[in-house]
Amino acid sequence: MIYLVTHASRETPHQLKPATENLYKALEEIYFTNKPNPNATLDVFYGVRGNVNLNGTVFGVKDIMQFRIFFYNRTLKVPTNESGTSGNKTKIVVLSGHGVIPLGAYYIQPVLDVLGFTSKVENISMLLVNVENLKNHNVSVETKYLGHDKVTIPTVKEPLDTVKVQYTYTIKVHNKTYHVNATVWYETKYKFPVKAVININGYTLTFKLEYAELTYLSQRRI
Repeated sequence: MIYLVTHASRETPHQLKPATENLYKALEEIYFTNKPNPNATLDVFYGVRGNVNLNGTVFGVKDIMQFRIFFYNRTLKVPTNESGTSGNKTKIVVLSGHGVIPLGAYYIQPVLDVLGFTSKVENISMLLVNVENLKNHNVSVETKYLGHDKVTIPTVKEPLDTVKVQYTYTIKVHNKTYHVNATVWYETKYKFPVKAVININGYTLTFKLEYAELTYLSQRRI
């Protein structure tokens, strides 16, 4: 089966829906339901600002990066060799889960590696700093709650109520050691990260949610 993503034409700025309207609707369809919608796709766009050290060269960053978030549910027929039988045998395997694909900002992957990013994110609060995955790889993470704060998001009239959390840890990736101090602002409804200030070995990158788009997959069998 082929899955095609259809996007509406880009709206002019005054026509854009509030970012939270698309964000919350998509999260409800993809994550916060007993029957996640495999046809819904959430694209979130973060403004990225700061500096990044790549192989000893420091780059100033002023960019937009995108995460594509979706629920997948695929039924596959897998060949199997059962003892004492002849002929081709198959079994049905169902693969399902929540997937995330980072798009754009090609240089950002080393940063995501240090933050514990994984393409399978079952807890949406772990999108930018995946504490669960870090701990699964024996990284000791110190967590400190810094209270509530307000964050302004483009297209949203009122500042969002957020919970501010700081993570501190040291991680080794590809034989290099990184000291990380990350502060993340989570909106209070679904704990989605709307802002993050990431300091890695003294270089700081700020991520801030700019917009969210909800689209649907159209399906046709070939």
